[in-house]
Amino acid sequence: ALLTVKEATELFGVTTDELFAGSSRRELLAALLSEQQHSHWCAAIGCSPQPAFMTQLSAASAVKQHVRQLNGSSIERATAAAEKRVALLPGDLQAQLELALLCYFSGRYEDAWLELGSYLEAARCAAATDDAAGTAAPAAATPQLAAVADSAAVPVSTKTAAATAGSVTKAAEAAASSTAYGELVDDDVMLLFEKLQLELMLSGAEVA
Repeated sequence: ALLTVKEATELFGVTTDELFAGSSRRELLAALLSEQQHSHWCAAIGCSPQPAFMTQLSAASAVKQHVRQLNGSSIERATAAAEKRVALLPGDLQAQLELALLCYFSGRYEDAWLELGSYLEAARCAAATDDAAGTAAPAAATPQLAAVADSAAVPVSTKTAAATAGSVTKAAEAAASSTAYGELVDDDVMLLFEKLQLELMLSGAEVA
């Protein structure tokens, strides 16, 4: 059955303008590569391509060893599609994470470690950007709070008030940074990164 515009926007979580916005050739090609990557991944692990039955390409699948056997040629094709997709979508965190995971499953551990490191750094920068926008409003409200305190004749020195406001702002920024970063990077990604780093160090590779 066909969906109404309202149903489609609610189902896919987009606005009406986004729903009818045209896609560039780059985006269309990246979408085709995503489908190709998905089909090769399913063929590599021998699972159904249906979302309800497939083993997801995720850090959890790597850390918890959900994948027991792989088809070498299929995983290489999936990795090749992921590399082209990352080249088409610079800055796409999900595409970069999937490439890192495919490198891991294909046995390219050093490449996987490097890609995961790039992903974590990009996620940290994205979280910092979100924090900068989110903390602008609280920072602007600080002078208003000081004015209220003055009008109420609260016996607090200017130096103490400034120090208190600064510490509260820093605490709020740290909490926001931790929350924003945690929304982008889950624990399994960090565990996989640390596991790869340890294995590479034990094998004599130079990692920092």
